[in-house]
Order: sequence, then C-alpha cells, then structure tokens
Amino acid sequence: MDVSSSLKLKHLKSKAVEQLHMFVQSTDEVLLCVFNTDENNWIPFDQNVEDYLLNELGIANDSYICIDIQSNITPGVCGLNNTGNTCFMNCAIQCLSNVPQLTDYFLKLKEPVNPLIDAYSQLMKSMWSGHYSLLTPEPFIALVRETFPRFTEWKQHDAQEFMNYLIDMMHTEVPLVKDLFYDRINSTVRCLVCNSVESKTEPISFLPLPLPITEKKSTLRMFEIDYIKLNGDIEYYSVETRENGTILSLIQSLIDHCLNMNLTDIPDTDRIIAAKVSNNRQIRKYFQDEYLSWIIGNQMTLFEVPQMIDPYHQIYTPCLFFDKETSSYFRPPIFLVRVRYNCQGQDLLSQLESIIQHIISVVGETTVEIFWTSDIFSEKRRLQQYLNETIYFIDSVIIDVSNSTARKYIQSKHNSTKNSLSTLIENFLKEDDLDGRYDCSTCKKLTTAKQQTNLCFPLPPIVIIQLKRFIYDAYSNDKIDTLIDYPVNSFSFGQDGILYDLIAVLTHNGSLSSGHYVTYAKNYQNQQWYSFNDDYVNQIKDERELVTKNAYVLIYSRKNIVTN
Repeated sequence: MDVSSSLKLKHLKSKAVEQLHMFVQSTDEVLLCVFNTDENNWIPFDQNVEDYLLNELGIANDSYICIDIQSNITPGVCGLNNTGNTCFMNCAIQCLSNVPQLTDYFLKLKEPVNPLIDAYSQLMKSMWSGHYSLLTPEPFIALVRETFPRFTEWKQHDAQEFMNYLIDMMHTEVPLVKDLFYDRINSTVRCLVCNSVESKTEPISFLPLPLPITEKKSTLRMFEIDYIKLNGDIEYYSVETRENGTILSLIQSLIDHCLNMNLTDIPDTDRIIAAKVSNNRQIRKYFQDEYLSWIIGNQMTLFEVPQMIDPYHQIYTPCLFFDKETSSYFRPPIFLVRVRYNCQGQDLLSQLESIIQHIISVVGETTVEIFWTSDIFSEKRRLQQYLNETIYFIDSVIIDVSNSTARKYIQSKHNSTKNSLSTLIENFLKEDDLDGRYDCSTCKKLTTAKQQTNLCFPLPPIVIIQLKRFIYDAYSNDKIDTLIDYPVNSFSFGQDGILYDLIAVLTHNGSLSSGHYVTYAKNYQNQQWYSFNDDYVNQIKDERELVTKNAYVLIYSRKNIVTN
C-alpha cells in the first residue's frame, strides 16, 4: 500500500481498513501495529498518537503493518433479528444462551452431532465471539422448522413450548443436557376408602407451577390490593367486589372481608385513599365515586392516611422512599397530613417517627436521611434544618436510605407477599383432592382419593420454572396477569444448604391472542443483566426491574457455595 510519509496515522488506519474490506463501526476500534525488525516484535500505536504524521512516528518505507480489531462488543450481548413472528424463538435462545455450562459446552464443541445441534452450536459461537452485536439466526430457524413441523407456520408460538422441544431434542444427543436440566417428580395417589397408595416417578425439565385462579362471575371482579398502613407496613390482599361498583365499594369490601379479620384498629372509609402507583413514585389518586369499570387492570394500592382535624385547612403530602445509590424508589409511598399554610418541619417529623421505626423493625438499625422538595425549586432540602421554620410550597417528603437497607427491606417483603414463588411451590406440593373419581386397584371400584407431588432431591444445577399464565378451556382462552414475587438471589427450593440464583426471565407482554416475548438474562462472563427484545439489547442496572407481572419462565442456577 503506497502512502505519503506526511499522512496522519488515523488516515493510514482508514485506508488499511478500506483496502482490507474490514467492517468496523469506527476506526477507534482499530489498533495499528508496526513490525520492529531490530527487536523482532510488533509496536502498537494507540489513539493518543492518531494525529501524528507517519514520519514523526518513525514509520519508514517498506514497513510491515498489522491491523487488530479492538471490539467493544461484550460476548453474549447479541441481539437477534425477528424474521417474522420469531420473538418466541429469539427469547428462548437468549435464555439458554446464558446458561453457563450449556453454552461453554457448545462453544467447545468441534465434532458434528446432528444438523440442528450443529447449527445451534455455530449460533452460540457467533453470539459469544465478541464480533457481533446483532445476528439473524436464519440457518438455525430453518432447521428448527424442518425438525419440528409444528413451528413451520409463520405465526406466534409459545416460547416455553419451543424451549421444551429444544431441550428435549438436545438431551437425546448431549448427555450434559440431562444432567443440567432434568429432575424427577414423585406423584402419589391415596385412596380415601382403603388408604392404599399408588406412586410413580417421572422426569421433568420444567417445573410447571399453576397460578391462583379466581372463579369468574359476571357480577364480581377481583382486585390485587397493596394495603399501605399508617406506619408504612405493607399487607397484600385479594379483594372481590361488585364489578359495577365504585372505588368506595372496593374500600368497603377490603374493610369488611380483610381488615376486620386481621386488624383491631379499623380506619373509616374516608381514611383510605385508592391510587395507581407507578415506579413507587407516580401517584394517580382515584375519587371514591369513580366506577371500577373505568379502571384498567386489577392492581390497586390503598393507603391508610392520618385523620384530618380540619379538611379545609389540611392537605395530604406523599412521603417517598429513595435508594440513593441506585437513584430509584424502592417501595410504595405513604401519605402525611399537614396544614396548607405555615407548615413547620416538626409537624412532619412527628409523623415520620413511626415510619422510621417500621423500617428499623424490618432491616435492623440503619441510618436514614429525611428531605423535602418544593414545587418551585429542584434540589432536595434537609428537613432537620427546618424543624422550627415554615416550609413553603412543599411537594413531597423523601426518606433516603442506602442500597443495602433498600435490598434488605425488599427481601423481607418477598417473604410476606401473598403470591410469592415459595407459596406457588408449597401449593404445588401439598396434598389435594383428586379431580373426579379414582379407580382404586385395591378396592376394585371407583372411589375418592387425594394426590400429592414431591420433588426428588437433589435438584439439578439448572431449574426452569414455568408460571402457567395461560388458561385454555372449551369455551375461551385467557391469561393470568397476577404478579408473582420471586427472589433474584439465594432462593431455596427446600433442599438443605442449597441455594439458587436467578439467571434468566422470559416474559410475555400483552394478551394471549396478541403478545410479545422479551428475555431478561444475566451474562455469566461479566455478571451484568440485559434485556433482549429481538434486535434491541439494553443493560438492566436495577435488579428490581427483573420482577414483573409478565414473567412466564424463570431459570435458576445453583450456587457454587453450600451453607451450613
């Protein structure tokens, strides 16, 4: 390549890239090296000398140069193009791609196995090469449709079903797959007449967990309620009320059927505010005469608020809970009552004492900072400095805590949530009445019976859970949107000393007839979480975003540590 000695280094890089037909986003990714014949080594020239002339850098005639691509692409962080209703495949692939043991196996695979497995192995090698941020998995998809005819139609399919087909096909050819994913469940049926027991054990690669279903009635509607008590404590209720009722009738149903059975100090209806809360911050209050038919969704937050002595001269002010290290709000707010005018910091601080005590009772001794914000200036101001001063134009009170305090608080609430992963597993494993009549081999007749399912320990290194959100019956199909609370770290399935961490979440957004899949997965090389939405990939910085009502498949990986 003939160039002038007065050419700048960056221009030499550009010409070399062009002549070699190399694809790079920017020449910043290119490292140029020159061979030093005296020392018999390559001398790299980085970006700091790009504006120097070649003769200034001592690059002589007939020099040997080498071009090295310094990719800033993280291996495994690779989007997949949607080639037409293939998001269900893309998301299943992204889930399995982030199972460390499985991907390591396919990255090292050299000998051919079968066309589909070979294509999957090649796809993994491309996704984890660090050379691609986006791929079109067309060769693999074509072989999928050839191998599994049910996926030949150009329509949306069930991502969990596809993942199950793929794992099942792999395990017949790759022994590691059986060791990684397959467990056994033991099912027993006990006759209630003669007490005889029949038992069978079968392999599973997914743990299918039914979600709680409320019987649909034309005149009733079920709401999932987060009830925020005066001191900030949170309780969870499922409340059924008239479908054509109002917010007031929902509040009354909560009092009649939930609070009366659990609390001694029952607030009046005028001391409960209904609201839609987003991101633990944005609050859209509902009026008590609003019709429930106007409300979209079945999630609702009800706040117990202090009694107003003088409603004409008092107003409610939200108190927010802020994780200062992640700059996010970690729990729903509460409401304080204050005078409209001439409010002093001391008036608010006295109400905050019980709230701070509640936080301490949950997480132990901790340090909190209390601020207030105004409608007319953006910065936060310390409440302590305004205890005996009038606070004008107050918009909100903010309690700042450390990230460790916020995480402890969230974890404690995982354990108390009504619809938690632990509760689903307990319900799945408990003894229950057998549907229909049981043909007892001992009684030689149809009887009644109970059935129970048990997990066979030890569980495999990878546990895949299906949250059974989709309901199919003879008359209609439906989807359950109930939020299931599942831990991100250190989950126990009941096996002593063995804990599991979440590594992937496959989500389904939308309805059964019209939906879209997105995967959240943890890159096992850099331990960062990413959202994989077909060709769009985004890093997730706050793990609280991983817990969503759209979760459909959860993948847990066994920790390498064993606790006593």
